[in-house]
Amino acid sequence: MPRVTFEEENRVAVTNYDYPKLKLKNGERARILVGLENPVMEFVHTLRKPQIINGVPQMETKERKDKSTYEDYKTDFITKAICLGDAEILKTVGADPKNCPMCKLAKDFPDYAQEPQRRYAMHIIRYRTKAGTTNLQTPYSVEVLVWGFADKVFNKLIDAKKEWTDLRKHDLLLGPCTSENFQQFDIAVASNAEWLLDPTKERQKTTALSFKENQIPDLSIACGSPKQPQWIAQDIAAVMEAWAQVKGATVVEASTEGLDADLSGLLDGIGGESISDDEVNLDTGELLDELPDVMTDDLFSGVGDDAAEEATEEPVEESSDDLLAGLEETVVEEPVKKAPAKAAAKPAAKAAAPVEEAVDNFDDLLNGLV
Repeated sequence: MPRVTFEEENRVAVTNYDYPKLKLKNGERARILVGLENPVMEFVHTLRKPQIINGVPQMETKERKDKSTYEDYKTDFITKAICLGDAEILKTVGADPKNCPMCKLAKDFPDYAQEPQRRYAMHIIRYRTKAGTTNLQTPYSVEVLVWGFADKVFNKLIDAKKEWTDLRKHDLLLGPCTSENFQQFDIAVASNAEWLLDPTKERQKTTALSFKENQIPDLSIACGSPKQPQWIAQDIAAVMEAWAQVKGATVVEASTEGLDADLSGLLDGIGGESISDDEVNLDTGELLDELPDVMTDDLFSGVGDDAAEEATEEPVEESSDDLLAGLEETVVEEPVKKAPAKAAAKPAAKAAAPVEEAVDNFDDLLNGLV
């Protein structure tokens, strides 16, 4: 490879996937603030293929919930891709084989893939804390991270909100982490929120400014990869090839009639047509450089204007200027107590606040931030 110079034309673009994530190490604890925005949700497929070394499928021992063990194929991760199915169909049925080839793979070959799972992502505030504790460092400091999670954590947050009403008034205490790979840790609700316990309101200002200025443009990438249909088709081909080899076929002969029929069947019906043998090159395990129009033009047939209109009806997230809309003046002397029945302050009362009291009105304080 030739040498490269430190010139502008050689600059490498930073992808949207380079963003700070909430991820705890084994034994680590964290104190975080949530509730400043609602999470995004996507249906996501995780594709894996059997691990094959020197033509031999690898096995591993797995443990059931009852602690008994069994042997299964060891797999390699391929991709975590956002489902191409219709949003309403996915919400009601859980899969959409008509519009998503990954859903069709899961339907026709349940041993090869699973139906899509819900994944969530949102921006959160993480406080800088002393090592091994949830006690704040001095001076006060926070960072904005993206927290991605599944249904189990989402349901815990629903329970927390149901009990404490407003999660902006209660920090979450995480940890200790018992599995770094699977991000397993306890979630407890604190009786107060550290960002509100400051009579000078400097903590509020620091927290609000950090949250406002350090968000990623598209939270969906924290749920899964928004892949194009042609790349998804290539991933599916890799899955099919690996399983064909496990069943006794070889990579060189991966275009045998059975495998060819399997892959064609997966793509058949997506958009109403199928991909011919000339359009999918399974002899080398790769797709042609250009995917046929049936995948790109007809894949989303049936997801027309109605789906587009529904997309425009998504609720608009609160701006950072409204982070504390509904919060009453901060009580510094005592931690906020449990009050599930307490209603948020009425918008009319907020609008009636006099201008000269802007320092006590957090909306006005945010409006003054540059």
